[in-house]
Amino acid sequence: MLVGGGLPLAVAAGEHQRIAAGSQPSSGGQQQPDAAVRAGCAARCVQPCVAFEARPGGRTGDLELDRASEVPVATAPLLLETFWGGAVRVFVLHHVTYSINSLCHFYGRRRFTTGDQSRNLAWLSVASLGEAWHNNHHAFPTSAFHGLHRFELDLSALFITLLERAGLVWDVVRVSPERQSARALA
Repeated sequence: MLVGGGLPLAVAAGEHQRIAAGSQPSSGGQQQPDAAVRAGCAARCVQPCVAFEARPGGRTGDLELDRASEVPVATAPLLLETFWGGAVRVFVLHHVTYSINSLCHFYGRRRFTTGDQSRNLAWLSVASLGEAWHNNHHAFPTSAFHGLHRFELDLSALFITLLERAGLVWDVVRVSPERQSARALA
């Protein structure tokens, strides 16, 4: 049976016992593959492996780092990818989202009259892709753009503009300068 990049898997008790047919008993009474068998297995395995040695009675279990078996130790990169691609990504995404919904109601500047205490928080706008222009969003909730001035960096608005120019989105809602002036704080 083949695994991953085509490396043979010899974990099944029958296959491993077949490979270790010329093995010698160790001091514990278990069969240990002789040097020739181990060398043959190691030649087929190009990276460090985890060996599952067959116990008498057909049970497998004893783990040892070895080149005798053909189960590659490729789990470290997979675990690292799962950590960064899963846990860290979700952690950062949720913290940025919760920061918008909490910090942007206590800190920052208000440009427009709204029925709540929403505020714009410039330092959070890059991490939130422009969603931290929260007062702008509450003042004009149907606008596709939350950064309403040139100095208000809104990365999601740039992406929407690219999609609009490519013809993939249309009827994009923008807020005119006149509407902005009418809602502006004195």
